[in-house]
Amino acid sequence: MRGRTEEELKCDLVEHLCISTERLVLDYWACYLEVFTGDPPGSIPDYKLFPHLTEQRYLLLLAEHVDLMLASLNSHRGEVVVMSDVDISMLRSLRDQCTADAGKMVAYFYNSDGVTASPPPWLVPGSSATRR
Repeated sequence: MRGRTEEELKCDLVEHLCISTERLVLDYWACYLEVFTGDPPGSIPDYKLFPHLTEQRYLLLLAEHVDLMLASLNSHRGEVVVMSDVDISMLRSLRDQCTADAGKMVAYFYNSDGVTASPPPWLVPGSSATRR
């Protein structure tokens, strides 16, 4: 059995302190492939923060990126099947938290476990969604 590296410990600490365990599962119309044509400008992939990662788990999004997700959901309102009005309101709330506090971003998880409003890891003491 080997010990954990310093980088692994930092990554675990940031995820523990900054990312909530509450998840919001996103509808297809709010998913990465439907809304974005690549990582949107200003977003931060987790591997940029933690170069030791071999697989990307999440992408930190700005409020303006969440606006695009909400616009897509609104455009396809009649086709949204996964998210309820309450879920969409929660996503809107995550966007609003980021708008009110520039130190917060939304973590978009690729494994469909969640999105979260979190302070970016460097500010600590930041398809699914999670609230912080």
